[in-house]
Amino acid sequence: MKILLKKSIISIEELKELKLNNKVIYNPNEPNIDVVIDDTTLYFYNFKEYSIEYKHWINSTTLAFIVSTLEDTLAELNSMNF
Repeated sequence: MKILLKKSIISIEELKELKLNNKVIYNPNEPNIDVVIDDTTLYFYNFKEYSIEYKHWINSTTLAFIVSTLEDTLAELNSMNF
């Protein structure tokens, strides 16, 4: 997945883990962005109404795991005709 990272602070380890299976970008003008991560919320770029506040999960899992669990949801949303 292509992730736009708007988070102000991220650990090197967390960033490395995100980059293992995803393309992390910092420019909001790049095409084909799938997910946006800011300081408190993760949302699908084309489906902003599907936002997830991930702060309460971050103590028990990693940001990369949260993103990976949402891949199927994004695929389903992209396949629907709204």
